[in-house]
Amino acid sequence: MNPLIGFKHARYEVSEKNGTVNITIINKTNSMKSIRIMTEPVTAVDGKDYEGVDFTTTVKANEKEKTFPITIYNDAEWEPDKDFKIYLRDEDGQPITGEDTECIVTILDDDRPGILGFEERQIYVSRKQENVTVKVTRIDGSSGLIHVTLKTVVP
Repeated sequence: MNPLIGFKHARYEVSEKNGTVNITIINKTNSMKSIRIMTEPVTAVDGKDYEGVDFTTTVKANEKEKTFPITIYNDAEWEPDKDFKIYLRDEDGQPITGEDTECIVTILDDDRPGILGFEERQIYVSRKQENVTVKVTRIDGSSGLIHVTLKTVVP
């Protein structure tokens, strides 16, 4: 733990549909501090899943907490949850020591892939037919693109 400043939480979770996540820094003393805040991708992609930040802010002596937003992007495709890190640095960008000077944000995907099935339960095909069209439908899912591989089996 850093005795002067740190993140309020070590982990934040946000649904991608929220649009922002609010991150809070705690001032552990009654002194003014200039802090540089920087993000770094882990599995999330800067500019696609979230808007990365790199800025310096001043925490006033009478501010016990300071909150800032980070933009989260929503898409319509199912994907695994994604992470990025946020670091506290000094004004020159040098690391500040302490476990609470970095945190992880997990972006929770809110797009379910849905359920795939065949439109018809049975399709009768003549042995003379070389091709058959089978329609696959998706229900209760997002509107994004998904892929499915089908294989025919002769009994």
